[in-house]
Amino acid sequence: MNPQAIVLSASIFGGLAVFIFGMHLMSDGLQKTVGDRMRGILSMLASHPIKGIIAGIVAAVIFQSSSATILMTLSFANAGLIGLRQAISVIIGANLGATVTSQITAFDLDSYAWIFVFIGFVLLFFMKSKEWAKDAGQIIFGFGIFFVGIATMDAAFIQLADTKSFTDIVSWMSGMPVAAVLFGLLLALLLNSSAAVIALIQCVTVMSLEGVIPVILGANVGVAIRTFLSAGRTSVNGKRAATAHVVFNITAFVIAIWFIPQIAYIVEAISPQGLQGDVIARQAANVNLIFNLFGAVIFLLLSGVLSKILKKCFKDDVTDSKLHNDEYSGYLDVNIINQPEVAMHMVIRELLRIGRLARDMFIKCKRAFISADIKTAEQVIDEDRTINVLRDRLVRYLSEILASENTNDYQKNAIAEFYHMAADVEHIGDYCKNIATLAIEKEKNEYRLSDKAYTEIYECFDLVKKMMDDTFDAIDEGSSKIADSVIHQEDKIDIVEADFRSRHINRLESGECDTASTVVYVDVMHNLERIGDSCSNIAEAINRGFIFKRENEGQ
Repeated sequence: MNPQAIVLSASIFGGLAVFIFGMHLMSDGLQKTVGDRMRGILSMLASHPIKGIIAGIVAAVIFQSSSATILMTLSFANAGLIGLRQAISVIIGANLGATVTSQITAFDLDSYAWIFVFIGFVLLFFMKSKEWAKDAGQIIFGFGIFFVGIATMDAAFIQLADTKSFTDIVSWMSGMPVAAVLFGLLLALLLNSSAAVIALIQCVTVMSLEGVIPVILGANVGVAIRTFLSAGRTSVNGKRAATAHVVFNITAFVIAIWFIPQIAYIVEAISPQGLQGDVIARQAANVNLIFNLFGAVIFLLLSGVLSKILKKCFKDDVTDSKLHNDEYSGYLDVNIINQPEVAMHMVIRELLRIGRLARDMFIKCKRAFISADIKTAEQVIDEDRTINVLRDRLVRYLSEILASENTNDYQKNAIAEFYHMAADVEHIGDYCKNIATLAIEKEKNEYRLSDKAYTEIYECFDLVKKMMDDTFDAIDEGSSKIADSVIHQEDKIDIVEADFRSRHINRLESGECDTASTVVYVDVMHNLERIGDSCSNIAEAINRGFIFKRENEGQ
């Protein structure tokens, strides 16, 4: 292999690497800039299908990747937060949103690439004390690097165009659609990016439009397969959504592959006129756009039928509804770690799941103590181990999000609050276990409490139960109003606990209650009061740095 070929090959692959790096820089910067506004996009997922498509388009532009957007959607479907029809609409939008990148790369901005790099560098390194400037600098710097990569590939392919061996390979591929499809599919599988494949093809100015079309069709199928394989173990709903994405691209491919001349005619009609080498970049971008628009139309028309077919192919499993009660499953998905806002949304769902398990423990420990149910008390003690496992897993997941380079200062502060909230939920489980242990101790030692003592304990349980319900509602709704109410309730519980303790001392002095049972009474009240403290801590965390407020709250 001659030295020139080595240099040109290095330029092509090096330019492609720089292009992908620029895409990642832009994506990271966009995610940091959008930040908590990503919630508005996420809230569209579960609404009307058209809004789902729009959300998919916007998310794909922000993430600079249809794969990342679809993996996010699969994570939501897997968690049961969105239905199959909504998932399909977002997948359609993601595929459409991915066409934006190829439209941008079709512009001849190579000459201005270093200007963008310089502007981005100045903002990124000389104004980094300002968050907006640092994020904007990263986006602009990434945009410049993006086109530096394209310019590098362009220069290499221009030199290759003068070599007979290269033009022969291109001509052979243009006349062999199957080879072109396989080339696009395998390259997309390797790079996990149809945009990167299309950017590469846009630089091959000697390739005909008829040769470009099957490469782009293959790239779209390759990305769908790669995303499907990346989805990993999912619930039935997640499998349906992942399969829908593959079916989306393969169905459109099977139809489109038979109409390459017709697609070429439409693309030539809507693209600028000129020499093939001058217009191939825009033509390639328009091929990608037409293919995905075509697929979107098919799926909008057939999404209902597809949903029914997938539901028959992947039948609901009775065990699937129990996935979220098992200590080894939940809402946390490693595929979305690099999308902090989305990952944090899933953290909230997982935190609520653990909190509801803790609330169930609370109901059981109340029954165990009031009704002298030792078997239920033992269940509570066993369930506390599950809470501990889930909390540890949540903390590890939060640490992985924090380690991501995509997190902004707001998200870092919110993650810090999540750490405290997870600890407080675990503490609630610990206090429930303590009460269950006291229930067992009370029965084994035959301690007896007066009716008044039981009445007071029962009343305190009810007050704390209301407080717990409001706490998890505050998390779910992001409501500072409910959080404030929880904090006020904690003050009331402190007063009630002190009053009841004083009454019990009076009963002890009058002989209504015995000394041995006093320890149990005081410890139960103390643990209930500590549960109230943990709820109050969570409410304060919501008000400090974790307010996912609904748009209409307070109106």
